Amino acid sequence: MTAAQRAAAPAMAQKAVLSSGSFDAEFADIEAVAAQHGNNHEVLVARFYKRDRAPMFDLVGTPAFEAVSEDRRVLDALAHARAHQSATREYVSELYEGQPLDLGFASQNWQRAVRDRRRPGMLDRRRFETLVFTYLAEHLRTGDAAITGSDTFANWLEALPDWEECGPKPAQLCEATGRPDTAAGFTAALRGRLEATAAEVDSEYPDHRPCCGRQGPCEGHDGPVPRSTQSRCRCWRRRCHSAATLVGMWLAFQPVVAEFLAGEGCHRSLRTVRPRIHCR
Repeated sequence: MTAAQRAAAPAMAQKAVLSSGSFDAEFADIEAVAAQHGNNHEVLVARFYKRDRAPMFDLVGTPAFEAVSEDRRVLDALAHARAHQSATREYVSELYEGQPLDLGFASQNWQRAVRDRRRPGMLDRRRFETLVFTYLAEHLRTGDAAITGSDTFANWLEALPDWEECGPKPAQLCEATGRPDTAAGFTAALRGRLEATAAEVDSEYPDHRPCCGRQGPCEGHDGPVPRSTQSRCRCWRRRCHSAATLVGMWLAFQPVVAEFLAGEGCHRSLRTVRPRIHCR
């Protein structure tokens, strides 16, 4: 590059920027690209949602939505979006029934997308509406929200059998699986199996006799075993898996026993055993 070309370069760059609008337009484009760094695609969704905005509001205005659990944050956000449906301004207040709207159900990227640090207490209206419809669809899919009178999106809690129907089934299940059908007997049997397995694992750690990763029968050896050898030892993995399976079964049965055998105190005694499982 000659001296004359170097001297003309700044003027050429300025001319290229001005031909595309202005420096302010260029800076706005740079900020728009930078906002999408870190896999933050949420800021791009609203532009595609714009043409379907009216049909989406018509769709959610027809059925009656209900929360399956006590968490009503998505439905509160939907009510807030519908309350500002006719708004034309870019930002709306985040106050809902006198309190800041709780958007904790949304991801951090979505929460950053709908808020602007230069406008505290306000929500980007279009992005907020996109957030609401995105998470409403997800809650309907997972069963966290329901539509009254619907077959596909009905409240799944209403499909659960009544206690009168379930009453005799625990005894039938215990009889079929060979388990005691009383709270005390069931707890004692499960506690005994857990304590026996935990004691077996504890007694063999770290001076157990594994097979050292060999493909043939376990021959064992004396002394502690390195962790790298433990990861290849089939018998050690089998014992750890047995203990982990029993602990998982114990934890899974805690709410079951507390629900079906309430009143006999078994759910309190379930918490007294703390096995030490040393598997990694």
